[in-house]
Amino acid sequence: MPYFPRYFTLIPIIILSSLVLVGCQDAKKVSDCNQITQVTNSAKSLSVAQNSMQFIKLADSLDQLDLKVQAIAIKDQNLDGLKSKFSQLYKSMAQSARQLAEASTEKNPNLLLQSQQNLKTLTAQEIPLVAEVNKYCSQK
Repeated sequence: MPYFPRYFTLIPIIILSSLVLVGCQDAKKVSDCNQITQVTNSAKSLSVAQNSMQFIKLADSLDQLDLKVQAIAIKDQNLDGLKSKFSQLYKSMAQSARQLAEASTEKNPNLLLQSQQNLKTLTAQEIPLVAEVNKYCSQK
């Protein structure tokens, strides 16, 4: 029976340490969410392109955005997967913008139409991806 009080002193310590660990995980998730949101929100500042030179600049900006996304150190596995999706999306959008610039320069109407559709499709994929991040980040 002399060991019984020792167990009582260990229980609050175990509970407190588990609460601290949960709190730290929440703080990491919030930090990860803030980082990915901050970088992906900068995509809003990209200008709309109207000619081949502007499409090349857009592609370069998307490449820079991709590099910023890749540089985020995310500890949360779910957010890391979403980060990879953003990275792939921005790479694909940059490639499509370059194809659009090329089609515009070559005055190739078929390639121009195909590239426009491809870029439009890729751009539309960003909205559900942002919604997925927002949904995940708002969960406790």
